[in-house]
Amino acid sequence: MSEVYTGTKFRTVVLSEKPLNDTGVHLLTSWGMQFAKKGLAPQTETGHAGNLSVRTNNGFLISGAGISLAELNPTSVAEVVSFFINTKKVLSHGIPEPSSEAFMHGLIYLYRPDVMAVFHGHSDLITSRAPILGFPVTEKEVPYGTIPGAKMVANILKTEDFCVIKNHGFVTVGSSVDSAGELTLQINSTLK
Repeated sequence: MSEVYTGTKFRTVVLSEKPLNDTGVHLLTSWGMQFAKKGLAPQTETGHAGNLSVRTNNGFLISGAGISLAELNPTSVAEVVSFFINTKKVLSHGIPEPSSEAFMHGLIYLYRPDVMAVFHGHSDLITSRAPILGFPVTEKEVPYGTIPGAKMVANILKTEDFCVIKNHGFVTVGSSVDSAGELTLQINSTLK
């Protein structure tokens, strides 16, 4: 993870600023703690690197920008209800601004109707060793939160459930929050 986090690279329009009370928030909270504990979301100056999301009827719940995954709660999760790539705008509900990787999560959900959860984390072990074992890797390194990067990852995940973002991190998808989390843990333990 070589790029310094400077915030989101899109404009957020918050439709309502209320804490979210959805079962998906509690599922993300549990996995956020596990990611932090297992070193899959390392500590940064602003929280923990990484972001988690789960599909909803209206869009998707996603951890807030720069928020520690170890401390997710109803006030630190946003619900993205729409996103516009051409104007770099995201519409959301909730208190925090959505994660800087909201476009990546949104495109994956758009391309994969079967996916119910998207997990993005950071691990030097996974980033360096997964490609050796044949896991797909993006063609090049791209800055976080950018549309080219989001498209590159989403295109790989059209047919895969896991990929490495070159010199950055990894993304896992699943048919449920638990399946995305468990696949991540399984890959991580295989590489140790």
